[in-house]
Amino acid sequence: MEQYWQELQQQVHRKAALERKQEALCEQRRKLKEELDTATQRWQEEQKDVDKLEGISLAGIFSALSGRKEEQLEKERQEAQEALLQKEAADNAFQKLEEEIRKTGMNFFVCRTAKSSIREHWKKEQQNWKPWDRIRDFAAAKGNWKAGS
Repeated sequence: MEQYWQELQQQVHRKAALERKQEALCEQRRKLKEELDTATQRWQEEQKDVDKLEGISLAGIFSALSGRKEEQLEKERQEAQEALLQKEAADNAFQKLEEEIRKTGMNFFVCRTAKSSIREHWKKEQQNWKPWDRIRDFAAAKGNWKAGS
């Protein structure tokens, strides 16, 4: 019985720890989502710059006339590639965190019944508790209780 009680207490402590971890992971997720959104937006903007220079646009025509189109296009492609790598890194970090949150959530599910198990156990203990039996046992152990009384 004591071991069962200890296991339930451990589950309650694990549940509290998992709740704290879940909160921290959710805050980290919010920050990573912002980073991912920022990286995605930057990559899209850089890619638009490349598309403008490659296509028929005033920027492309002006760069061609000035003789710097290839140099400018290479620079914009490099910036777009860097932005894409940052976006992919942010996306990978976000996906890993999502997986960790799912795992923590599954562990949380296992522990969430601990409090209800303790309540059920406590109710059974209260139903089985007979104060006069305990008083009699205590008094008998002290020598103050007479058999049959």
